[in-house]
Amino acid sequence: MHRFPIFVLSILVVSGCESSITGNAGQLRFAYDSNEDVFNFNKPIAVGATLDLRVTDFSDQRDAFVIAASTKDPEVIQVADFTGNTVTLIGSGDGNTLVKVSANDHMGIERDDSVNMMAREVEVLRMEHTCTDDLEGHYLTGHRVRVPFELELNDGNPLIGDGFYPVTDEPAGQITIDRTVREQEWMIIDTGNQAGVVSLRSDVDATRLDLAIVPPEAIDGASLPFGAPSSVRRDGSALLWVLPTANGRPICQGITERSVETLTPEICTVRDAAGTAEDSNDGRHESGWIELRGHQNGTCQYRVRYPASGASADFMVQVR
Repeated sequence: MHRFPIFVLSILVVSGCESSITGNAGQLRFAYDSNEDVFNFNKPIAVGATLDLRVTDFSDQRDAFVIAASTKDPEVIQVADFTGNTVTLIGSGDGNTLVKVSANDHMGIERDDSVNMMAREVEVLRMEHTCTDDLEGHYLTGHRVRVPFELELNDGNPLIGDGFYPVTDEPAGQITIDRTVREQEWMIIDTGNQAGVVSLRSDVDATRLDLAIVPPEAIDGASLPFGAPSSVRRDGSALLWVLPTANGRPICQGITERSVETLTPEICTVRDAAGTAEDSNDGRHESGWIELRGHQNGTCQYRVRYPASGASADFMVQVR
């Protein structure tokens, strides 16, 4: 797994690919969203996870309207629902089975086909923070945050499906893992209002990730997790990823009120690249981006301040 700012990860998810295959009878084509090993359709569904299987007419690739769907062995994979061009499957146990689908093409002609699929128990859970490679990451109270995760087999092969989160939070009740949302790459967590350290412990292996929950009043400065460019061109600009810190360590997804100001206005200007509202559409606010623009050669100095604690940090970069 690789650490990226949230908005970069969001772009990757939005622009993700799909894995697809032609059915056994050559009548229908089956596909699902996938960001790993996309050319391999035959990845196992994680037992406990849900998968949306899209169905198209093989001859013209138009959506097909599903009228019936079943599996040969529901103890391996169950059909939870079907609507429109989508069959929703649930992994229920280790094994292989046949998924059978009947669908009408755009002319109303019924097409019958099937696809071989499998399900496997999760053997490996990988988790990480978005702003640090450490075991412990800091987060603010009262926030809804994302923790990247992956489900795998012992041999490193990925499992597919979403909405399955094999973790236990300790101590219980301090945070809330939203298990109602169907996500494949993120755990959505409400950090609650109580400060303290919460461990996410894997239910399938020894993996653990710690969340240090702190109030905004604990902010003691700011950091540049990705560093700063060696210089910015005159009349050029740069985006800088700035996060608040607690105990000198970055606070992941620290969406909170802040101000940025230039201390050398003749050399450069700085501004928020996006607002702090959680409903901002472009997502850049989640990772604290600011924009710096160079005006003339010299040392650009700027300050980031967090009103909740009064903490601030000064930074500099050369304009050339």
